[in-house]
Amino acid sequence: MRYELTRVVFEEQRVLEVTESEFRRGQHAKIVLSESLFAEERFSILLENYEDFERELLALALKDVLFESSGWSDRIDDLHLLNRRLTNLLTMCRVYVDHTPQTLTTIFGAGAQEADEFRTATAEEYDAHLGYRAMEALRNYVQHKGLPIHRIINRGKWTVGRELLEHIVVPGLDVPLIRAVGGFKATVLAELAALEQPVDVRGLTRDYITCLKRVHGKVRDLLTPAAEAADQVMTEFVDMWTDGAATPDLTGLELLQRNDDDTVADRVAIVFEISKRRKYLIHRNRLAGDLTKQVVTNKLKLE
Repeated sequence: MRYELTRVVFEEQRVLEVTESEFRRGQHAKIVLSESLFAEERFSILLENYEDFERELLALALKDVLFESSGWSDRIDDLHLLNRRLTNLLTMCRVYVDHTPQTLTTIFGAGAQEADEFRTATAEEYDAHLGYRAMEALRNYVQHKGLPIHRIINRGKWTVGRELLEHIVVPGLDVPLIRAVGGFKATVLAELAALEQPVDVRGLTRDYITCLKRVHGKVRDLLTPAAEAADQVMTEFVDMWTDGAATPDLTGLELLQRNDDDTVADRVAIVFEISKRRKYLIHRNRLAGDLTKQVVTNKLKLE
């Protein structure tokens, strides 16, 4: 068995011998970078599903302003649309919560403290926020019993001075219906029963996503040192290759593990696109702000 660093392109003749230890370092660095990216990708898809849900609410409010409903079937179509959006969001939130500890374990090892810190963070959010408890229970209800939204309420209200008629769409959760169907966590259902009925799903959703944003901030804090160290390992291999190279071209640069018969047993691509993508997503998917205290409006003037 031997280990080497080379460009896997037809015209390349140069091959650098590396140690098994160096190959394993590169191998682990690639795993760290890939898993760190997967964590950001999951969170990005989560936010995109939340964006879809909120956008649909705005679109339905505008539709209510411009067009006359042709009847019950139109309203049911709108209800199904919102159920589809919210179900997608709840599913992706569950994927994020379930898969992130696996990412941390893959990077830091079995029994890693980092995975325990993630579970502690989610447990703290669960205990502190009804939105988290309600949406987790609702996700389980959707999986086993029924749809998350039971009615749509279209509301309009004049602003002070009757200058503007504001339109909103409220997705409602029917507590008596859920109680009749069963399969919803009793303690959380009691909390929801104490709210104005039907329960406005928007506030619960915004609270839940805000909780997950805070959790993901901690995930980033855990992953960043490991990802930066992995970046440095990749840079070291690039420096090793470019030192004395006839051309700085890095196309196809890989670590190879070869068997005695010269066949390739394993390979590690030396690439920076993974890290660039992760940093792009971190920059794009901002964590600042409590979504329960923010609203998107199209008013001509902000009061």
